Amino acid sequence: GVGDCGRLLDVPNTFGGTQTVLKWPIFMWIVATLVYVWASSDHTGWFLGVFDHWALLLSLLYSGMSLANGHFQPPQPAFPEEGPNLYIKVFWALFEITAHVTCLTSILYWTVEVGFHRDDDFKVGYGMIMLHSGILILVWVDGMILNRIPVRIKHYFFVLAVDAIYVLWTVIHAICGLDNGKGAPPVIVEEGEEVPQQSDAIYISLDWKDETTQSILLAIAILTFIAPLLFSFQYIMSLYTFPWIWNGSKSRRCLDMNLNTIHLAPNGVSNKNLNGSGRHNMNGSGRNM
Repeated sequence: GVGDCGRLLDVPNTFGGTQTVLKWPIFMWIVATLVYVWASSDHTGWFLGVFDHWALLLSLLYSGMSLANGHFQPPQPAFPEEGPNLYIKVFWALFEITAHVTCLTSILYWTVEVGFHRDDDFKVGYGMIMLHSGILILVWVDGMILNRIPVRIKHYFFVLAVDAIYVLWTVIHAICGLDNGKGAPPVIVEEGEEVPQQSDAIYISLDWKDETTQSILLAIAILTFIAPLLFSFQYIMSLYTFPWIWNGSKSRRCLDMNLNTIHLAPNGVSNKNLNGSGRHNMNGSGRNM
């Protein structure tokens, strides 16, 4: 619903923001990053197989929808007891998923992939930084500051589903014997047998063939500890109060209406609409928006 700690969320400004001009550079930066990463990739046919690229494409979709919301703000529900429309529900969940996925990929990349499996010729480049840090910042700024979208604990199951689907994909990838889109790994000959010098897993840390125990432990850690911890942090961050007034408020954008003072009729329907004129909608026409 659109209730928030006894108040009513201002849906147009919560999900559409009031600083649309600032959303344009965010959107264009994400588009430019996608073009750069695609052009720099030697295995574009494998683009959708990588979790980092899932995060990038989700970020592009979220940013595009956020920009559209800024120009064409979504409507406020006609009555306090009504929830947001389906479009806003999808957009709401999309932000929570995108914010989580960008954070998860960044943390796992710099700690697990780079920290424990870094190659000798490892170099930090623009695309690497944007994929594993820059996109995260852009999405969180857009959703937490420009839009101020609240995070709901019950929405965690959407996030968990995405994490579980990708872990399952890495298992299917290993069982089916697929490569990682980088071509056949170089081999060396040991005792008359050719032995690959590197794994063909998508991520070395989730190598279900050669490092099964490690992969199982990491998958369990992601789904039962890391993901819930990151989502909890995301939830806490959405409760913030600015140390300064931003767009007329230090906290979430809410209407000047206390939900505790709204009385429901015997049929459970509010007898007061958002403009206080009885059982009518925002336009006073007696019909829902």
